Amino acid sequence: MEIEVTGKLVAIKPKTSKDYNGKTYYEQPFIVQVDKEYNGSVITQYYTMTAKHEKSLENIAKCQVGQTLKLKVNLVGRKYDDKKTGELKTFLSLEPWHIERVNTAQPHPVNTTQGQPYAGMPQASNAGIDDLPF
Repeated sequence: MEIEVTGKLVAIKPKTSKDYNGKTYYEQPFIVQVDKEYNGSVITQYYTMTAKHEKSLENIAKCQVGQTLKLKVNLVGRKYDDKKTGELKTFLSLEPWHIERVNTAQPHPVNTTQGQPYAGMPQASNAGIDDLPF
């Protein structure tokens, strides 16, 4: 199953590696904050995701904490038998396969006041106006 999530990157955990059948596999866990509106209230949720695919690993390495991300994520459910009780158990992991940084930069305000000097600009003086060389 696939979902799309947009949220703020709040943490990047250390990258880990595992050797399996002579090949090294890497994982990069990270946490995304997602604010959802529900019945007029904003509910903040935190999702731990794990980048495992080469492209996802490359993309999360380029991201910085505080950036807004748009992610396409596979929900991966697995089962296992508890060794102590023999009970069937499951767990769910969120594995992004597409990570896109969202441009949230605010444009600089434009001064719409006509004829007013920029606040940081020195004011011209009328003194010595007759001293012009032409």
